[in-house]
Amino acid sequence: MWSKFFTAQGAQKVSVAALSEAANPKGATLTADVAFAGKSTVKVRYVLVYRDGKLVDEIWQVNPAVAY
Repeated sequence: MWSKFFTAQGAQKVSVAALSEAANPKGATLTADVAFAGKSTVKVRYVLVYRDGKLVDEIWQVNPAVAY
C-alpha cells in the first residue's frame, strides 16, 4: 500500500500542523495533523500509541477538511 501511495504522489514534503501528547507512567498517545504535499496534498490525523516504551498501535485517518 505504501509503495503505491509514494509512487502515485512522487516527491513529497511533509508538514506537521499540530502535535499533542497524553502520557502516564505506563504509556503515551501522540496525535499529529500531518500534510503530505506531492502531486496532491493529503491531510491526515496520525495517532501513535505507546505502552511500556513500545509502539502498540498506529492509526492514519485521512482528514481533508482540516484547515492548516
